[in-house]
Amino acid sequence: MIAAAPALVEAYAVLTRLPSPYRLSPPDALALLESNFISTTKIAVLDGKSYRTLLRQAPADGIVGGQTYDAVIASCALQAKVATLLTFNEQHFASFRAKGIEVVVP
Repeated sequence: MIAAAPALVEAYAVLTRLPSPYRLSPPDALALLESNFISTTKIAVLDGKSYRTLLRQAPADGIVGGQTYDAVIASCALQAKVATLLTFNEQHFASFRAKGIEVVVP
């Protein structure tokens, strides 16, 4: 399994800002991510050139608003040559099917 670095950062942010009683303390959020992703998976990241390319292509791809962050995650997936991307936000990733990624809602 490969995890996109921005997805891990976003997961930490969400886990530590959820409404009580669901919010995790920062150490608990880190422990959860550490045991399930950080220490057990390859982490995909983009370099500066990849961000430049993504932003220049965004208008032509119709990427706007929050989709931009999902496009970063999809770009990490493309760069890592994954076959399948798991997401609960299928709509924001649908356009990446044309680029060879199977989008699956678990």
